[in-house]
Amino acid sequence: MTCISISEIENVLNKTNGKDLHSFFEEQINNIFANDSWELFISSREYVHINDKNLNLNVSYPMSFAYELSDKLQLQNYPGVYLIAYQQPNHNSQRIINIGMTHGGEGLKTRLGKNFVKGLNTGHGHAEADRLHKLINAEVIMNQNIEYSKKLMKLLRNDFVREIIFSNPLKLYVKFLAIERSNELKNPVNLKINGIVRALEYFLFARYFSEINEKPILNEQYF
Repeated sequence: MTCISISEIENVLNKTNGKDLHSFFEEQINNIFANDSWELFISSREYVHINDKNLNLNVSYPMSFAYELSDKLQLQNYPGVYLIAYQQPNHNSQRIINIGMTHGGEGLKTRLGKNFVKGLNTGHGHAEADRLHKLINAEVIMNQNIEYSKKLMKLLRNDFVREIIFSNPLKLYVKFLAIERSNELKNPVNLKINGIVRALEYFLFARYFSEINEKPILNEQYF
């Protein structure tokens, strides 16, 4: 995926290339959405069904997943924004389920490569991955915490949500835009880069809303 260099960011900040920040943001968002090169992100390698009567959904229910990161995905230790998507069976296109960003110390490599995978497997580590874990393991969670029951039930009656969590195997795809920065995390340029990354995330949301008019499923504050 694309990585923007520090020199390009400095040119934008100094307006030496004729671009202001708004034009830069719009250009990057256009490039992200125009690019159909999704990369395999995570896939499940273990899947167990039980017959579900409690949820009254008339489907088998997944009770045990083990997820692993694609060994072909090259994540970088830079801040950036990302889109995570699910590819529906018999479709060639992906449907976005999560928009996110990171400007933490180890960047996308930790946020996606470690935290998201951990959240999906354990329910702790990444807010949106934690939500998907709760949906996949809804029956267990509902039995343990009645407060989640109504919220989970509402989501589980969404056809698209059910399609995702009952996929066998489940495969998620990712697109990301990284921005290079130096190791001096608190220098002025790096702090500006952190602000640019956060702004890019909002520009991604704005573009998504303009086309879909709803939040990606995992970005909803259900839990």
